[in-house]
Amino acid sequence: IGFTHQVNQTEDGIQNEIINHYSIMPNLSQKIDEFAFINGRTKAIKTAAKKYTLDGDAVFVMPEVLLECSLTPSPKEAMKNLSKAAAQVAESFGQDKVMAEAAVKSYVAETMQKGAELDLQKAGKEIFHDNPAMQQELDTAIRDAGITEPVQMDPEATLKKVSRHKLKTDTGIELTIPTDYFDNTEFVEFNNNEDGTLSITLKHISNIVNRG
Repeated sequence: IGFTHQVNQTEDGIQNEIINHYSIMPNLSQKIDEFAFINGRTKAIKTAAKKYTLDGDAVFVMPEVLLECSLTPSPKEAMKNLSKAAAQVAESFGQDKVMAEAAVKSYVAETMQKGAELDLQKAGKEIFHDNPAMQQELDTAIRDAGITEPVQMDPEATLKKVSRHKLKTDTGIELTIPTDYFDNTEFVEFNNNEDGTLSITLKHISNIVNRG
């Protein structure tokens, strides 16, 4: 919604008015909540949409009802679903969800170095390689999220996103650790203390720079 002018011809001559306009183009800085880009040649559609309740069911109105198309997750959604599912599986088995999320990033980084497809159905075997039960639960969670096919990713952008793992402790300390070092005890080691707290040890540091 915006304001625009309207020119009217009256008995007394031309009259300019300021009116509300309901189909004005957005400003460059304005975020568009819902949209669809349709490839005229391939008919492929990229869309961002909100869920609305219809007859008691939550549906994406634009893609599912208006455009009647099938949905595959975006790269961002695929990463979010995989990370969330792995963390939930780890917690349900009494393991550290932070380490599970780090394993997700390692799996994604290794996959993106080989190609542009991210197969979430194969993720469980790599992330929980020593626990078949956790693998099965992650596979089930991915299927329940509706992801049954490999997702096309942007390898360069994805590698940049998963190259570092950011941590924040309840004491306010923040750490940014390269994903390659996260599970390498030569550089970083996580220890569970007897009092239930966690200690993080950083090793082989030859220089520290103050980043201000």
